[in-house]
Amino acid sequence: MDYFKFTEDKQKDLDQLFVSNEWTSFAKGYISSDEFKLYATNRFPEYYDDVLKILDVNNLKYMIPPYIETLEFIKKLKSDGYNIYLLTD
Repeated sequence: MDYFKFTEDKQKDLDQLFVSNEWTSFAKGYISSDEFKLYATNRFPEYYDDVLKILDVNNLKYMIPPYIETLEFIKKLKSDGYNIYLLTD
């Protein structure tokens, strides 16, 4: 989450969200993004605005930056005519 330039203490606190059972449930589709946001903002009410900023769909791309080598490989496959499907956990 370097993109957000949080203090070290805030970073440590917010990192806890992504190792929680609720994050796992959200990642597996067992709970909705709204349910996870509710959990996260209740867990860290002092960081309410920060939590919402992190979980904004437009900011999630900064959470796990892609590997450049992978992007180049995907572009090569696509230019060779392969259909590309990206899946996550």
